[in-house]
This record gives sequence, structure tokens and C-alpha cells, in this order.
Amino acid sequence: MELQPETRDLFDRLADHARLEVDVFKHITTLSTGAIVLIATFMDRLKSLHSFRIALPIAATSLLVCLMFSVKGVFLAWIANRNLMKLRMAFMAIEAEDKQRQLADVQAANASLNKSSRGVFNIVQYSFMLGIGSLAALIVWNVI
Repeated sequence: MELQPETRDLFDRLADHARLEVDVFKHITTLSTGAIVLIATFMDRLKSLHSFRIALPIAATSLLVCLMFSVKGVFLAWIANRNLMKLRMAFMAIEAEDKQRQLADVQAANASLNKSSRGVFNIVQYSFMLGIGSLAALIVWNVI
């Protein structure tokens, strides 16, 4: 049984959204990991800098929080995409009169998932900005 074009478009947009979330979280995970590795690599040189005791612990902690929540975000987006594919297959087998009700359920479930994913993304975004900002402040305080 074939899906209606508007239903197929909805499923395609939701799947694209989930894939985009996975990509964003993967990139932020890579950047956070790289920054943490750089901090660990140059720890000896950074200890001699002024304001080392303030900015560096903030940066390291923020980037670790960012890393942990990015991994959680990847799993949330992956689960959403997997559930969406299962739902799409089940949706194709449903009788026509139940499809409108099922479509409303899909949209409600997607809204709930977006809300939790948005919370994780906000934590990732702000912790990443705080970590990188702390590193930038450390550099500015000691170079300028």
C-alpha cells in the first residue's frame, strides 16, 4: 500500500530532521573532543598562564558536559529516526479511516521528541559556547 503524498512528505521531513540532528551532534562531539585533547596536550604550558585556575577548569568542565550531552543527543536522534521508520512501515498497513488519527499521533509524538531533543541541544550549545569562550578568554587575558 502506498502513502499519500502529504503523508510521505511528512515522514520524509521528519527523517531529514532526525538525520540533521545526528550530524549536528556528531560535529559538536568532534569539536568538543578536539578541544579537550588540546587542553590535555598543552596542560604543561597552560599552567604558567595568568588566570589558569579560573578559565581552564570552566572550559574543561563545560566541554565535558557538552561531550556527554552530545552523545545523548546522537542516541536520541538515532532512536527517533528508527522509531519513525518503524512507524512509517506500520502506517502503510493501517486502514484508511484510521490514518488521520494515526497521523495526529505521529505529529504529537514528534512534538514530544522535539521538546526533549531541544533541551539536550540547548545544554550542548550553551556548554560548548561556555567552554570555547573560556578558552578564548584565557588566550585573550594572556596574549593581549
